[in-house]
Amino acid sequence: MDPAKIPARRIRLATGLILYVYVTLHLLNLSLGLAGLDTLSEVGDLAGMLIGTTPGLILIYGALLVHIALALWSLYRRNRMRMPWSEAVQLVLGFLIPLLLAGHIVATRGAAEVIDFDTSYRVIQTFFWTGPPTSSLQQIVGLFVAWVHGCLGLHFWLRLKRSYSAFRAPLAAFFVAVPILALAGFIASGREVQFRIANDPAWIQETLGEFRYLPQADTAWMQAAPTNISAGLLGTIALTFVLRALRLRREDRSGRFKVQYEGGRTVTARIGSSVLDASKEHEIPHASVCGGRGRCSTCRVQLSGDAEAVAPPGEEEAKVLARVNAAPGVRLACQTRPRGDVKVTLLLPADAGPRAARRASDFREGDERVMTILFADLRGFTTLTEQKLPYDVVFLLNRFAREMGEAIERHGGRIDKFMGDGIMALFGLDTTPEQAARDALATANEMQDRLARMNRDMVADLPTPLRMGIGLHAGRVIVGEIGHGTATGITAVGDVVNTASRLEALTKEYKAVLIASQDMIDLAGGDVAGSQTHEIAVRGRSAPVRIHAWDGPTADQTAAAE
Repeated sequence: MDPAKIPARRIRLATGLILYVYVTLHLLNLSLGLAGLDTLSEVGDLAGMLIGTTPGLILIYGALLVHIALALWSLYRRNRMRMPWSEAVQLVLGFLIPLLLAGHIVATRGAAEVIDFDTSYRVIQTFFWTGPPTSSLQQIVGLFVAWVHGCLGLHFWLRLKRSYSAFRAPLAAFFVAVPILALAGFIASGREVQFRIANDPAWIQETLGEFRYLPQADTAWMQAAPTNISAGLLGTIALTFVLRALRLRREDRSGRFKVQYEGGRTVTARIGSSVLDASKEHEIPHASVCGGRGRCSTCRVQLSGDAEAVAPPGEEEAKVLARVNAAPGVRLACQTRPRGDVKVTLLLPADAGPRAARRASDFREGDERVMTILFADLRGFTTLTEQKLPYDVVFLLNRFAREMGEAIERHGGRIDKFMGDGIMALFGLDTTPEQAARDALATANEMQDRLARMNRDMVADLPTPLRMGIGLHAGRVIVGEIGHGTATGITAVGDVVNTASRLEALTKEYKAVLIASQDMIDLAGGDVAGSQTHEIAVRGRSAPVRIHAWDGPTADQTAAAE
């Protein structure tokens, strides 16, 4: 890709990650204060030497300046200032960072470069803990603001990734632990500074050296620089708002276009606004997980009307549309800036979350793909309910649904529906057919393990252990959003679904826990050790279907799935 064509959001992400790594290292260095001031100084100074090289300084401060410039550009391009609270918090914290840390930057890097002053952790900590309390407080608040700003940005980026849910909990623990350890290390090393001064008054002179006696003329610029930097940044922010107001006024004079929504409502917006801007301006509920940055695809719409009213999608928008397998005429509302009147149909509900951004297809329009279908059903549950109170039956069903549902979702499946004591699940919405088959086998094994645990936990409440039958089949299905109103959901239809249901029913006849078709086994790439092989006739198919039945967990298949 031509560097000149790299979109601003990628540059913002890259510079943000550079700064986040720098802040993380800074906080981790401070946590070494728990091991003592000398350890903090030795290890921290080594890290500072690496970062303090000319390339390192260019990278860090270049990333900082570019990141601020892109934030100002984003502010200038906004058509309205109303935004989700999380986005507003991140924006405000981002502009607070240079205001809070300008003094620290000048006192370290500026002093090191201009007057060749020693800026080791030992010296900096001595300054903090022997100077005004507000100095150290401002430093800590600044670092924590930078950390929270970076964590929010990291969360907003990662939540669109399919694998984020798997490591979200440990990442949250990391987000909390790092600043706590840094604060503890900062306080511990500061108390050691005070202890050393109390026991050896000459220690402070040895540490700070001649800096304490420099003429005020040599250090006056250090005292004035933070104020000047803050004034410059605040002035630049004010100028950005002025330029934004002038842009909006100019666009108002350039004309307006109409947006007609499905259902008949029509609104107008100024030329230069996006379709998403029009929705927000007129308070029309419109999904937009990423806040209109063209990353999540949840704002996508079906356009109709004059094709000349909109420009073709750009390179980045085309990539996102390709990722979700969008049909012709589908566009990202945040990236579509009509020059004339358009008609739009919103393709996702207004409350669509990050999960909707990770779908591999726009299921509202329907899709045909190879998937694995799982059916599971409790055995003898009807007889069991005759011996239980309604409360006990509901409790048992909810426990079963939770255990089995967690197993399905943990392996990337989607629960299609609960049918009393039965479940239907889909595998392959977001993965390859081969991976979907392996995931389904792993799920079947985990479901059996969870049922065994339920039996152990509830042995005193069950006259006989719960038993379950599972059927698995793979093949080409039609998948789409089907239903009406709140009863609408993604489901699959076709002969494959009926066959999977039939295999689950056959577990009674063959006294098996799991029956899987040969078609699914071929996709999974596993062997069939420990199974009984049969051939059955299926209505609507001329050739028999080969199946494999297990009376317990399929250990070999579990290994293959992993």
